[in-house]
Amino acid sequence: MEAEVGLGHHPRGVSRENLGYDIASLESATGRLRAIEVKGGLAGDSLYNTQNAYYPTKERPMTAVQRVSRTELARNTRRVLTDVQRRRTTLIESHGKAKAAVLDIIDYRILRAVARAHTHVAGADPEGGLSAGEVQAMEEPQARCDLILARYLQGSIGLSRAAELLDVPWLELRTRFGRLDVPVRTAPPGRDEVVEDLLAVDAW
Repeated sequence: MEAEVGLGHHPRGVSRENLGYDIASLESATGRLRAIEVKGGLAGDSLYNTQNAYYPTKERPMTAVQRVSRTELARNTRRVLTDVQRRRTTLIESHGKAKAAVLDIIDYRILRAVARAHTHVAGADPEGGLSAGEVQAMEEPQARCDLILARYLQGSIGLSRAAELLDVPWLELRTRFGRLDVPVRTAPPGRDEVVEDLLAVDAW
């Protein structure tokens, strides 16, 4: 952690979150997120990775798709669902062909919201922002996500405000966007958004 701070980055310990690495560090200059696995031992010792640590380092997160047969799903339902909740998309196969995809509920809502934002162009004021009252007026979680993501993609709100309204940690939302190929806006629309993003990084 000290080494990352010394490089001017913003590290945070995430070992308890089962992400497959121990430190998430945000590069100040580029905005790139670094996933760091911490290992200890003596010189000459062999190092081993668990399967959970292997996938984030071996493959791009969204391409680390788990393929499971219907029989394996029936026998190991809890393990498969645990993997899905750890943001690992799972394809259910029958006779070697994918028949269904299972993904984390927040990823599902984000993907639906992004698709809707591109097919239902709203006339929101880019400078208008988005109040918590507007979001709370929506009863369905998907409708709230649709509204927040539409305003985010239109440039009305920044990443930290979107995370706050979705009740998702800023780093988690940024990581999800990167994995799902949702644009990550590094230049908020106004001074208030810049301050919000800086406070989010500082609180992280």
